Amino acid sequence: MSDYEIFLYVTWSLITWLLLLSWIPGYIAYRKGRQFGTWFIYGIFLWIIAFIHALFLVQDQGTLDDRKLATGKVQRCPYCKELVHYEATICKFCRSYLAPKEVPAP
Repeated sequence: MSDYEIFLYVTWSLITWLLLLSWIPGYIAYRKGRQFGTWFIYGIFLWIIAFIHALFLVQDQGTLDDRKLATGKVQRCPYCKELVHYEATICKFCRSYLAPKEVPAP
């Protein structure tokens, strides 16, 4: 192998590892309610800082609740505003009766 081929191999290997490692803070942040793409780019430029920062993030409960509502498997109780199962007839938090709803088609 020539020096140039070795250089290309090492360069592409480093780029591949950088992209794989940048996925980690993005995934951690996504699981805590943040945007994956933003944290992935943050991880590309400052990987170790982004990784530590993602570990100490506080969950964004509003975003996580919105994601659950978008799946159609949960609904908000009209009285206490907590998330309950879509087919529930009684809220498990405030014990109020909920109007029966049809299950959405998969």
